[in-house]
Amino acid sequence: MPGAGDLAGTGGSTALHRLLARRTAERRAVALPLALRALDALAARGYEGRLTGSLARGTFLDHSDVDIIVLDGPRGATEPLAIVEEAFAGAGIPVDVVLAADLAPADRQRMLEGSLDAPAVRALAERG
Repeated sequence: MPGAGDLAGTGGSTALHRLLARRTAERRAVALPLALRALDALAARGYEGRLTGSLARGTFLDHSDVDIIVLDGPRGATEPLAIVEEAFAGAGIPVDVVLAADLAPADRQRMLEGSLDAPAVRALAERG
């Protein structure tokens, strides 16, 4: 029995597969520029952020959220969260923001593996 990821993949040929693949592509096309907007807004305020999770890994699906890790700033800082949430306001795509300072070293390393900085997200968005 296929999982949700199988149905949303591009390998299927049924109408459902095509519909889910189209929805995933449309949602990704909205999410990437929003993530870039958030990373640029963070940088403008002196924070370094990176895109992580399924959007960075290329496994983003029609129900996925966007994950951003903020590398600097004190534990419990709220300003970076507000900056990212503002960038995503009204888009209908949930975003999770994590402060690196709030993570254990192993969790921080895991989140940073395969993460993308703003130039990499920009290049990805331009490629479509």
